[in-house]
Amino acid sequence: MGVPLRSRKKLCFDKLSAAAIFLLPLPALAQTISSSDRTSDVSVSIYRDPQRGDGPVNRDWPGGYALISETRTITVPAGAGVLRFVGVAEGMLPESAIVTGLPAGVIEKNRDARLLSAHGLLDAHLKRRVTLVRTNLKTGKKVQQNAIVQSGPNGGVLLETPDGVEALGCSGLPERPTYSQLPDGLSARPVYSVRTRAKAAMTVTVKLTYLAQGFDWYTSYVAHTDKDTDTLSITGWATILNGGAQSFPNARLQLIAGSALYNRKEGLGQERAPDLSLQCWPLDVTSTHPLTTYERLPFYSAPQEHLDFFTGERHRKGVPMLEMMPPPPPPPPPVMDSPITAVAMVAQQEQLGDLKLYRVPERVTVAAQSSKQIALMAKDKVPFERYYVFDTNFGINGGAQIALDMINIVKKGLGLPLPSGMVNASHEVNGEWLFGGGSSMRDIAVGEEFRITPGTSTLVQARLTNREWRDNRETWTLKISNVHDTPVPVEILMPGRPEKDMEGVAQRNGRWSWRLSVPARETLDLTYVVKY
Repeated sequence: MGVPLRSRKKLCFDKLSAAAIFLLPLPALAQTISSSDRTSDVSVSIYRDPQRGDGPVNRDWPGGYALISETRTITVPAGAGVLRFVGVAEGMLPESAIVTGLPAGVIEKNRDARLLSAHGLLDAHLKRRVTLVRTNLKTGKKVQQNAIVQSGPNGGVLLETPDGVEALGCSGLPERPTYSQLPDGLSARPVYSVRTRAKAAMTVTVKLTYLAQGFDWYTSYVAHTDKDTDTLSITGWATILNGGAQSFPNARLQLIAGSALYNRKEGLGQERAPDLSLQCWPLDVTSTHPLTTYERLPFYSAPQEHLDFFTGERHRKGVPMLEMMPPPPPPPPPVMDSPITAVAMVAQQEQLGDLKLYRVPERVTVAAQSSKQIALMAKDKVPFERYYVFDTNFGINGGAQIALDMINIVKKGLGLPLPSGMVNASHEVNGEWLFGGGSSMRDIAVGEEFRITPGTSTLVQARLTNREWRDNRETWTLKISNVHDTPVPVEILMPGRPEKDMEGVAQRNGRWSWRLSVPARETLDLTYVVKY
């Protein structure tokens, strides 16, 4: 007897289904997952934000990047497997990752971006059952009931309970949802995974190297000028920022200075899950809250006092002052042994092509969402030349800009590359260190002359009395006064080359300048002509 037509069709379908199953790739049938959640060694090399310039650092999500190299031990399963590296940097660029030390090649690389959070848990349990736990405010008794998440987590969460549909957090009682298990695809830390195919299972040590955004570093300098000699002590500090949520304990840390070519990409960026927003209809009114009042604080005006940054001379201008209690006597001045801060560990400078590498000699922890300071240099007794500068490009009326000129050579107390950063200067007056001002400084190479301008003087002033233009000649007439008890060196930055040669006039750093001395407590009338 032959096989009925219906039976023959069913038999053919079963054979085709079985053949299709055998034709499926091995990972689709079964693949073993192996995870590594810790590192045995880690190296972090941080590069400055190439687009920041002199602007401020974004502390929430720094604009620089880091090259991270992690050494991990992981078990490679036989056949098709997935290796999960848990706890990589939050701003990891997956396309830059390299895994070395695997017995077989990498078939596929994945970056898992879904992180465990209250928002992510509710989103993963949409249309699924959860347990709602409520606490009675009077008895403290906790009551549990089943609920189904009908909507959320964006714009409020609606739960369907045996009592009806209600919004989470709007019952007036402390309540929270609980979950029986962790949904697939959610991880408490960022995960990088690779698919492999190995002939036999084995435990290997691999190295994972990748670029990551969300890091940066910048330099700050603290300079103390000596009251008796024209020298200063200067300390340079590097501030390292990690804007991600992952820490790198016991890491080998390197800082890279210079401009490395880097095309910024829109990576995964900062992956913090959005906050869980619970919205309820307002149940309160303003009349239930006591009225808050504020008392106006008394205002006292103190006499204005001008302090010269270098000599410590005080000049007071009388200003009426309201009656007030006399101030307490000042504390005794502290003992000033040395103006330079004692530095126990200084980063070691190395050459990295055309860049500079600062290697921290000890292992440190690059903590999550925090900053750390490492000393880059510390020099004492660095000589400088002081000038009171007037720049005609920015107006000639007012106080002089205080300038400290130095040469970056060993004979002058320096002789090392100085990364750009802010310089904060202070001066000792009557046994106290007083802040004199701060200014930005560009990258300074070895052998280069440079200038820092910590502030403006109120004791050396200039006023433009006449400015006349005739026959491509510009005549400048100005008065410069010095209230100091000693002569001061003054520099006038002119708009061009003067018509006649004058003593003290030369081209310095691309500008024509006139250097002269203004006697103590005198005013000079100066005139010069610039020909265009």
